[in-house]
Amino acid sequence: MKKSGAVAVMVLLAALSVLPGSAESDVYIEGYMGGGTVHDTSTPIGIGGAFPDTPGKINSFFTGGVKLGTWFDRTGFMAGSNWPEWTKYLGFYFDFNYHNIDFDTQTLGGIPGVDWSSRGRAATLAFMFAARYGFMPDSAVPFGRVQPYLAVGPAVVFSWQEPTIVGLSAGNKSSTDLALAVEAGIRFMALKNVSLDLSFKYRWVEPKYDYDFGGIPVTLDPTYHIFIGALGAAYHF
Repeated sequence: MKKSGAVAVMVLLAALSVLPGSAESDVYIEGYMGGGTVHDTSTPIGIGGAFPDTPGKINSFFTGGVKLGTWFDRTGFMAGSNWPEWTKYLGFYFDFNYHNIDFDTQTLGGIPGVDWSSRGRAATLAFMFAARYGFMPDSAVPFGRVQPYLAVGPAVVFSWQEPTIVGLSAGNKSSTDLALAVEAGIRFMALKNVSLDLSFKYRWVEPKYDYDFGGIPVTLDPTYHIFIGALGAAYHF
């Protein structure tokens, strides 16, 4: 999986490098791939009061996504604007990504032979406010070839879970929730209009799913701490 992700990024980089672009671009579109894990700090599943809430172990996952963003640097489509010079250090972007959130098979309520698991998915749309700094400037990239950045913002997480209890499905339920998103990364301008982006994302969200399991109420209410590492390639225009 890691090998295929790296190949895809290389193909995207090669394709983007042949497109025209300006030397001081302020708008970019990026595709990225990576992997992550979810730490659940709750005891997420309860079944009609018959069992105590049981901790949930979540499997690691592969993810992909896309970013669309801009910096306030008075170039590109903002050429001729009256932004102050210092605003080139600030910007914003939209970040959409998709991945699994699967609870591994585990004992329910500590009772041997009574197991539960759950298959889930999550799609996140984040609006990120970002700050950056530039190192190694040259004539092609005056701001700097190496650009570390930090971003924070609100997100909406669309998620769903389908738990299986003692081999029987409880059904599929969805939840739409506000979340906190934080990201740190470093962007390298490989060409004047093409960059590589190495990033680390954190998301916090508390969804809730309610089921009717043969007349027995089942609640799945985890607290997700989502950690994602990703490598992307972006085209600047």
